[in-house]
Amino acid sequence: MDDIAAWFLWLYKATGIKLTIFYDPYDRTRFVEGFYTTLKLSVYCLVLSVVLGAFAAWLAGSRIAAVRRAAFGVRLRFQIAHCECAFLFRCFRLAGFVRHGRI
Repeated sequence: MDDIAAWFLWLYKATGIKLTIFYDPYDRTRFVEGFYTTLKLSVYCLVLSVVLGAFAAWLAGSRIAAVRRAAFGVRLRFQIAHCECAFLFRCFRLAGFVRHGRI
């Protein structure tokens, strides 16, 4: 491990490429903790998404028309919100390019 750390430290000093997770124990620990947190959040989101989707599908199959319509309305609202978020992301990203003179 010391040879790998020494090589990456040499790489930084020779070229300026800074990959501190390979030679700095503090940065390596923070990187691994951040990666682990990302994995946990991904699993939580996936599980919650499946549970909410199953619940919404169960509501959509209800015999009560008002419940079916409400489930459809909520699903439609989330689909529209997704499109709105994607649209705004594209607009503001392009606005950043225009502001810095890249377009």
